[in-house]
Amino acid sequence: PVNSRYFQARNRHLELLAEKVQKQSGATEEPATIVVGDLNLTPWSPWYGKFLADSRLRDCISGDQMASLTPTWYRWPLFPFGLVLDHGFCGGGLRCSNRKVLQDIGSDHRPVLLEFVRGEDFSLQEVENLQKK
Repeated sequence: PVNSRYFQARNRHLELLAEKVQKQSGATEEPATIVVGDLNLTPWSPWYGKFLADSRLRDCISGDQMASLTPTWYRWPLFPFGLVLDHGFCGGGLRCSNRKVLQDIGSDHRPVLLEFVRGEDFSLQEVENLQKK
């Protein structure tokens, strides 16, 4: 966010989103939930961690250090570094089996391809097999 007003609005939006996710999860059977988008924060932000804890969702970059370092946003062509601002989260029996940052399509954000599968515990081999499909 470019100023404190937007910073506060973004943080409040994340709090409300986490509350909404938790209300839906309060049902007898937890619904499959996917949240994706430009959250305007990096995985290292304390607000990112707070959203994960409050929503009880899984992020799509857990355990994949390269995914957490692959920038999705480049604002200025001459700016040598990008930021990871576009994210995916899931819950309710879903797992993110694949996350890939794609090539530039003319936006200041690069597209992120996410694949989700049902099931709590997949072995590394099962995930690799799903990715080959």
